[in-house]
Amino acid sequence: MKIVRFYFSFLIVSLLAISSIPGLAKDSPPQKTAMDLQKTAEYVKSWSNRPSFPDSVTLAYYYTYGIGALGEKIAPEQKKAIIEFIKKCQKESGGFASEPSYSKNPNVIFTYYALKALSLLDSVKSIDRKKATGFLSGLVRTTGGIAAQNRKGDHPTLATTYYGLESLRMLGESVNLDKEKSVAFIKQYKAKDKGYSMLAKGGAASSRATFMALSSLDILGALSAKDKQESGAFLLETRYAGEIDGKKYLTLPQLRQMSFTIQALIKIAALDKANTTGMYNFVESLYVPENGGFGPEPGLGTTPPSTYDALFCLVQLGKLSTPEAADN
Repeated sequence: MKIVRFYFSFLIVSLLAISSIPGLAKDSPPQKTAMDLQKTAEYVKSWSNRPSFPDSVTLAYYYTYGIGALGEKIAPEQKKAIIEFIKKCQKESGGFASEPSYSKNPNVIFTYYALKALSLLDSVKSIDRKKATGFLSGLVRTTGGIAAQNRKGDHPTLATTYYGLESLRMLGESVNLDKEKSVAFIKQYKAKDKGYSMLAKGGAASSRATFMALSSLDILGALSAKDKQESGAFLLETRYAGEIDGKKYLTLPQLRQMSFTIQALIKIAALDKANTTGMYNFVESLYVPENGGFGPEPGLGTTPPSTYDALFCLVQLGKLSTPEAADN
């Protein structure tokens, strides 16, 4: 009985602690630390000191984007090395794996990140685009969705369909895709609260799912005014729209969800309806002065993905230059 009382007390204390985290309660705005973006640039540059840099196609993209967003330049020899690394990640099937040595199975997510990095480096033409298109074409299912890998029993999801459609867009190629079926597949993920969910025919809406659905529909030429209006209403009511809503949450606010919220609002031309100052303040609150990076949520240390997310948000909020302008 004592054990039960102990765990119950621990749960209550934990819930009270989480509900009072800065940024979650109306009277507790995020705590800010002045950002030193020169220190951030040094932190991003330090990723290239790894013996096996860039380690993966995702890190290659995060690094390339981060360097450009911070107004730095990638040395020609380093640019060449990154491109060669990514080229080695392309498998015989045409898809990309995470890295060339140990990852044997290509999938649509790594293909997406490889193409994102190559796009920033203006080098998509350096790979076998025909094979890459063939790989993606083989992932299209009869439902209209796009699977992660070309293997039996691998079913498509909203996320893998988005990655596939965006990869085809970057390649500038078309495949034998039934657009009506693809649109119907994406619409399965519409949630009751007007946004989109990562789960088909059920589940709570999220900024991530809403962005992926809107982008997919846009690529397919099927993004309607109703989609924009309803998704905008959902996004602007989330805690990521820059307003501290006074609600109590059992989870911490996540930088990645903020990134998806900003991207989705830009997609429907509604970012000006959000509190962009509040969005900026949240990003700034996750800055870690010890090394100049950003954490994924309050109280956590820095990582390359979360630092990329922060820089991406700052670019979209007009605080930093676009990497394309800085690199090419």
